[in-house]
Amino acid sequence: MQAVLELSDTPDGLDKASVPILQQVEENRLGVLRRVLDSNIDFDPVESVEKVGKPYDKDAEPMSMVRYLVAWRGGAQFGDRAFYDQGEALGDVLADASRPGAEILLPDPLDYEGGKDSDSYKEALQQHKIWKEDAHHRALIAANAMAAYQEGLDRDNSVWGMGDKFKGEDVFGRNSAHLRSWMGSIISPYVSDLAAAMNNNSESGMSAGTGEGAHGAVNAIFTRDMVERFSGKGSLFEDLAFDQPKVIDEGDPNNPLDDKYESGRIPALKAVQISAFANYMDEVANVLHDSNYDSRSVMVNRVTDKWTELIQETFDADADRDSAVARDLDKTNKDTRKIVDFIVDKAAKYAGKQFPGAEDLTKAIVKSAAGKAEDVFWPTDHETKVWASERDDANKSAHELMQHGLTRVLYESPYWTERVGTVDVSPGSEELARKGLPFVNEDGTLEPYDSLTKEQRAAVNRYFMGTESDFHDVLQHQFQTQQDANQHGQVPQPLSK
Repeated sequence: MQAVLELSDTPDGLDKASVPILQQVEENRLGVLRRVLDSNIDFDPVESVEKVGKPYDKDAEPMSMVRYLVAWRGGAQFGDRAFYDQGEALGDVLADASRPGAEILLPDPLDYEGGKDSDSYKEALQQHKIWKEDAHHRALIAANAMAAYQEGLDRDNSVWGMGDKFKGEDVFGRNSAHLRSWMGSIISPYVSDLAAAMNNNSESGMSAGTGEGAHGAVNAIFTRDMVERFSGKGSLFEDLAFDQPKVIDEGDPNNPLDDKYESGRIPALKAVQISAFANYMDEVANVLHDSNYDSRSVMVNRVTDKWTELIQETFDADADRDSAVARDLDKTNKDTRKIVDFIVDKAAKYAGKQFPGAEDLTKAIVKSAAGKAEDVFWPTDHETKVWASERDDANKSAHELMQHGLTRVLYESPYWTERVGTVDVSPGSEELARKGLPFVNEDGTLEPYDSLTKEQRAAVNRYFMGTESDFHDVLQHQFQTQQDANQHGQVPQPLSK
């Protein structure tokens, strides 16, 4: 199995090579691999040495190959390693197989001469069908990888005569350290689906799957209980925070995204945070192009509602890990803040347009060079002592970064109003020019955001949060939503020892 996984890896750089025939052959191979990974195993992987490898009980729930490989294969279910390389090859393969391809949406017959009888429409419909089947496989591989990883964390390894934690770190996560390093690459393309499941989900149970959205789009879906496990005590997010690869080359000091890590990948939780943050800003930017004040405000708040829980939980995960091991969260926050500030100023994508540096962001999140991840060993003293301060730091970081990102997108938006949409003060207008704001030119146009001084940015914040600007309401809504999210997923304070 180890050899098969290592041979199943897509060669690095093939996606950039100008060899279409090789790329097509590789895509065909990955298509077959995806079908295998998304198929159900035909043997029983229960936690019993006597039953492993035996046929399924007729009443047993089917298990996908991905779920088996991640959490149940070999020694994984007995507190040992599933793979001698700690999941490096498996993570690489899962990242390749689950990464979304170019989307082919459901064709509209009205766009074709002859409508549904058009040969061109029928061909487009067939292409969408092929794409949709493959997209379901991709999303299911990612969703089941996340669900299986959580199952591994939830397993009590103490029943096998060993502790379930090693210096604050879950035994399953420690044994799967290299797979954990890949989880950021696996999860990041599906953060929008994860955010949606966290925000509005009434389906109970512990399962993951796929569904179809508007225009035939394919989404990963998770039940309410599953996403709550992703963010609670001993959760997927908390375990991802233990992925702390060593920086071997800091590159350009002004570009935190070009750091080179010993693992070849940006830390897993940081990858999820960056992807969530960039997607949040992009979705807000898109809805801000609505010229109608009422619908624009509603949609901005709706996007904020969708993304806040996920972003808050990823910062809480850092706090959960650091309080469990009594590690100072200050450095973690500074590193994340540095990257997010860079995204806000240089690398974010707005309304689907790539800004300078966005390519670096993508490269940082997805697979780069494979390598050896560093094992993490942290002391576990003073858990109760640090819990409250870490929680406060995580809450403050999430709040400040989300407000910072939202402010930037609002600044770039085409419609500015006051007095509940009745006064137009959009950039370039005489009304805005007459205000004499320090970031507005004489003709009412704006200074580029990334050129604003600290004082000018402070003036932007004062104006947006003041009683005049209608942006006050959406920023206030974001603040309250983030506070609610902070309380919702909060891990209880540890008891004093």
